[in-house]
Amino acid sequence: MKSASVLCVFGLLLTACASTGGHRLIREEEYYAGMPRYNTTYQYEEGKLVGKTTVYFFKDFNWDDHIDTIFYSYQTNKVGDNIEEITYTTEIRKDTVIKYKSVLSGGSYSEYAYVDDEWVKECRYCNDDTSSFTFDSVTYSSDSLQVTYFHIYRKADAPDSILFKVVYRYDDKGRKISQEHFDPDETDYEYHTLFKNTYQYTRRSEKVTQQVMKYGNGEYTEEPRYKYKIVYNRSGLEKKRVEYDGKYGRLARTSRVIWKYDRKTGDPLKRTRYSITGYGVAWFRKPLYETIWTYAK
Repeated sequence: MKSASVLCVFGLLLTACASTGGHRLIREEEYYAGMPRYNTTYQYEEGKLVGKTTVYFFKDFNWDDHIDTIFYSYQTNKVGDNIEEITYTTEIRKDTVIKYKSVLSGGSYSEYAYVDDEWVKECRYCNDDTSSFTFDSVTYSSDSLQVTYFHIYRKADAPDSILFKVVYRYDDKGRKISQEHFDPDETDYEYHTLFKNTYQYTRRSEKVTQQVMKYGNGEYTEEPRYKYKIVYNRSGLEKKRVEYDGKYGRLARTSRVIWKYDRKTGDPLKRTRYSITGYGVAWFRKPLYETIWTYAK
């Protein structure tokens, strides 16, 4: 949960500071089938986000309700020419309390856990084996409308191994029209599941379809994986999304997402997800997920 919490910090920090209309986000709530899943409140000082509190509502396998609370606070220091950003986190779980902090300074990132009344540095992302590492390589076509991305594994005294390859294609308006994953080394004995996304656009909509290529009986076969269609409002904001899932070799509607915005500011106010039963027989009358945002007046 620790790494997920760190990602949550940065994701929600951006949400809080960059709402569409520039209003200050003070509360976010999510509900599942009418029951609360979490709520987050944001704290500001002189217009700057300095902390937030997230309360999670859980039900364990014994069907006992319990609440987990996570407190985040942010601190910014100037260390020489570097701006140092520190995030302090306290997790109050059902059976324990955990404290840790993350430090972003000069492009480097470190994590610490609070153990026996002192901060102890963690090294979950360290790699002591310096003889091998992975890196990315990107090449562009002459017209810049095709981008090829390689993820490469390099080990001393051995040829490079391409772990995966992805090719992106764009139209002359800069819009992505396809994203295709390839098996970079067909000489090995591993046959990876591959994907291809295609994108289609109209003036106020976007449709994305994914095909999956699976290996079997000596060849790759292609079948639909999922599809979704997004409809935008006049301001270019997502208004509705309809999602399809591949079942038994064909696509079936599975959910519909509806957005509501403040008409004056464009700030998102509510996102509602409805699920569907069977192959599009009937919409659930009640929403499966609801997310509600509240802003300072």
